Amino acid sequence: MRGVSKIDRGWGSGSLLLYARVEWRTRWRSLVVLAGVAAVTVAAVVATLSAATRSETAFQRLRVATHASDVSAYFPNANSALDAVGAVNRIAGVESAAAEAGLSVRPEGTDYFPDYNLYDRAPLAAGSRVNTPVIIAGRSLNPGRSDEMVISEDLAAELGISLGETVTLESMTTRWVEVANNGGDPGPPDGPKVKVVAVGLSRTPADFARWDGLLHLSPAFVARYGNGIRVSPSVEIRLSQEASRQAVRRSVGELADDVEGDSAPFGAPRSLVSNERSGRTFCVVGRGARDRHQRNRKKVWLVRPRSEGRHPCVNPSWRVS
Repeated sequence: MRGVSKIDRGWGSGSLLLYARVEWRTRWRSLVVLAGVAAVTVAAVVATLSAATRSETAFQRLRVATHASDVSAYFPNANSALDAVGAVNRIAGVESAAAEAGLSVRPEGTDYFPDYNLYDRAPLAAGSRVNTPVIIAGRSLNPGRSDEMVISEDLAAELGISLGETVTLESMTTRWVEVANNGGDPGPPDGPKVKVVAVGLSRTPADFARWDGLLHLSPAFVARYGNGIRVSPSVEIRLSQEASRQAVRRSVGELADDVEGDSAPFGAPRSLVSNERSGRTFCVVGRGARDRHQRNRKKVWLVRPRSEGRHPCVNPSWRVS
């Protein structure tokens, strides 16, 4: 540069270096802390994004592992559901189908309401290849034993149930469920009490859904106690990747009383919508969510906030607005 000697340029560079050294000596602690905070912040953001990605992929992997259903078709009784499985399996786009039943049972002494915050299910035939729970401890059910139960791991922890423990289930008849779903007081559960042994702990996509827990029972349980318990039969359908959901629903609809393609049990349905401003919860009451008369359900606002109880639907006799 013209007009500036090498000495001047060297002196300028030396001054800057000297200034930087002085600043570092006086502020190095705060600079180290600032760098540490920045590193922690970046690490937290990366960890959050990674966790979200893992959660999403874990759910999809769980759906694959359990052969989770995509469509539910409801039938008036177990025999009609079993008879329809063959025809459903022949529909284009259906990968597999199996008949199962939603049951109205709960552990004795609890306030769970079947199908609102507790999902009780049983395949109607042995060898079902749809909605098969992943067993993380213990073993799977023996389909020929009516005295065995597999329970979701979170529900087992909540109730303090251990593998090998005998649990008494209380059950509800159709009359009890109808009275409760229509806002009446049905009294204590009026179905048979059954003792079952917890033989396994499960994990399924339904653990991410609206229910607080799941109970898996056997075909033998349904055969033995189904006449005295509310049973909601369905054919659970898993679609191929190339399937048209709407086309399958139309075809299945010609066989079934009702078809749901957006809230299959192992598809993580969401039946409740919170209203943050009012603190109330939008709840579906009336017919049960797995009842074949889906179109008769009523939608109401519950006055009791969700935060005050385990679940806003466990007691349909609560006052509604």
